Amino acid sequence: MLARKPKTKAGWIATIVFTAVILAGSAWLIIYASREPTVTIEDNALTISGMYGTTLELAEITNVTLIEQSMNDIGAGRRRNGVNSNVWRGYFEAGLLFVRPNASPTLRIDRTEGRPIFISFADGDETRQLYRDIQAAR
Repeated sequence: MLARKPKTKAGWIATIVFTAVILAGSAWLIIYASREPTVTIEDNALTISGMYGTTLELAEITNVTLIEQSMNDIGAGRRRNGVNSNVWRGYFEAGLLFVRPNASPTLRIDRTEGRPIFISFADGDETRQLYRDIQAAR
């Protein structure tokens, strides 16, 4: 067996810095994923900003439905690529999600290409207002 050399001061500092960077990056990712998405409608496009954000031309929207259930009740299916903790962001079997799983109502946006997009905010009135804004813009 080879004898291990004790870590030097520089080795300990490198280990501490590496660990701090990993922990800070993980914390930032959790905070970023937990933020409500910003949804804007301008120039005939719907833009969802935040983690897994996307831009969708209004002409690509085939149907918009306000479902009076939470995504937890609707069922998202398995997560394919994304976050599923106190928020669900990313690609699930049901589609592209920007939801709080227990918040209702849930907005479903069907599009000509790709899976549907689901959005729900912690404040249900904000989700209802987005539904009205999309309907008015179409």
